[in-house]
Amino acid sequence: MEKEGDFLDSQDDSPKKKEDDELEGRKLVDLSLLHNVPLNIVVELGQTELNVKDLLTLHVGSTIELNKLAGEPLEFIISDRIAAKGEVVVLNEKFALRLTDIIDPLVSEREQA
Repeated sequence: MEKEGDFLDSQDDSPKKKEDDELEGRKLVDLSLLHNVPLNIVVELGQTELNVKDLLTLHVGSTIELNKLAGEPLEFIISDRIAAKGEVVVLNEKFALRLTDIIDPLVSEREQA
């Protein structure tokens, strides 16, 4: 006769069990060796193109129009790859980014290739 715990383990249809099954076959890696590796992080507000003539006419108070719309999510870029998107917030009198979407690294690689 099976013990109650054994029966529950063998019949486990929980999301955690399914996640474990999906991860089966993937090699787990200890990332603790990477904890102190510095990364270049950029939060991109937008982009534009200027020709040299227009660049030379810029002065204090000049306004440069960017390609992003107001309220559009900003991109959180790690080592030249989009890792997440978010919105600007103020935290302790400094600008910060509240993440609203984490980009799947495999999808990100295909989009940027």
